[in-house]
Amino acid sequence: MAPPSIPPTRGVFVRLGDQVAKPWFPLVIIALSAASCFAIFLSGAVTALFISACVARGKGRFAHVALANALGVALGFGIFIVIVKQRGMDAIRASYPSLFASTHWGYMEGVIARSGWGGVAALAAPLPLHPLVLMGMLSGMSSFSILSAAFAGRFAKYYVMGLVATRGEGVLAAMRGERRSGGKEADDAAPAAAGDEDESKKEK
Repeated sequence: MAPPSIPPTRGVFVRLGDQVAKPWFPLVIIALSAASCFAIFLSGAVTALFISACVARGKGRFAHVALANALGVALGFGIFIVIVKQRGMDAIRASYPSLFASTHWGYMEGVIARSGWGGVAALAAPLPLHPLVLMGMLSGMSSFSILSAAFAGRFAKYYVMGLVATRGEGVLAAMRGERRSGGKEADDAAPAAAGDEDESKKEK
């Protein structure tokens, strides 16, 4: 019986997963992060590769992977801003009405009006970036301000994700060590308990 075939896209990501420890891999993260701004289905795979790369580098060296991911986002949305400017905001409204009807739209509008760059940076970590970038453009922010705020927010997000991923490995290892230690102590205690019971019987 022939083995099940792996879809080509999945096969590419499987092969990339074997390369996460390579020094050039952050460049792959930049490219995939930029591409995921236009192909949303890539986001899950990029996140998985990002976490794997952070774990492969360890606690002291994962920050540049987070930096690469944030740079890729800034690059992708830089291209997105150019496309929006070429097509015009009215064409974007007509093409993507769901973006402007998003439940986040009114909330983002208020935060950006009150906080400007800081508001965009704060919202860039938890919220989708497409409506946030469009809102920044509509509010009159410069492209540099929008992209630098998006970069700052996403770098903070990816840094925390990398920190959790690398610390999580240590926590799991510590838990496994405690379990092994606890099991060994229990095994050592069992013969001693049995010996005490035998001596008690002899005295009786």
